[in-house]
Amino acid sequence: MVEQPEDYIDNWLTAGARRLIVHLETIAPPVLHAMVALAEQHNAEIVLSSRAETAAESYLPYIPKLRPVAFQVLAVQPGPADQKFLPFVQSKIHFLREVAPDATIEVDGGMDPETTRLVKTAGADTVTASHYIFSAVDPKKAHDELINI
Repeated sequence: MVEQPEDYIDNWLTAGARRLIVHLETIAPPVLHAMVALAEQHNAEIVLSSRAETAAESYLPYIPKLRPVAFQVLAVQPGPADQKFLPFVQSKIHFLREVAPDATIEVDGGMDPETTRLVKTAGADTVTASHYIFSAVDPKKAHDELINI
């Protein structure tokens, strides 16, 4: 994660990045608009993310600027792996699904079969799971288990 991602986006896109996750706490709507335009020139997408405690309504000024509309919801505090899922993010996921029904919603942090079911029920499309998979005795089985939820 970096502050002022607009200072890095051109280099990332030129290097071949096709998907950039930008935290809304680091940008203003006009900056995002410029970043989306640049990403479109490189056939890339911008995914808008936020800290778990950031209000879901904070996404609203950015939604009209995203194409395609894609969100990442952090379900833990930024930091090390193996943190516990913060259940209150379910309401954020539900809100984002309502205001942007066609959006892709990804959830990152604290994912295991139980929490994956919770966020999928709230409206998430996909999850990012590292600790659950990589700490499993059988990582492929753990991965497949999450895929099949």
